[in-house]
Amino acid sequence: MCTSLGSRRRLRGFPLHRSEISFVMMLQKRTRYDIYLDVLETIRKKKACSITRLSYGAGLPVDRTRKIVEFLISRGLLKTINLGDRPHYRITERGGEFLQALKTVKKFIE
Repeated sequence: MCTSLGSRRRLRGFPLHRSEISFVMMLQKRTRYDIYLDVLETIRKKKACSITRLSYGAGLPVDRTRKIVEFLISRGLLKTINLGDRPHYRITERGGEFLQALKTVKKFIE
């Protein structure tokens, strides 16, 4: 019988280590709204993000991040600003409200 380290530790009553928890969470598929939350939260923390920094922060490939950013811009949740030679992204007022609403819903679900 093959069991993972995490399941063996849980069976013995030991809590999972933080690295095991993050690994288990990485295996679970994120919903579209979890990804939106990660993107918006990354921009909120940095004030303005390039697409590369945003993809690192949200844990997404750059091409998927671009599609998500374009969608969020089309909905009025993000805006593009020019800092230096590359576009950066900021959250709009509406985007901030959406971020708070997502956090509230997530609290109720979990």
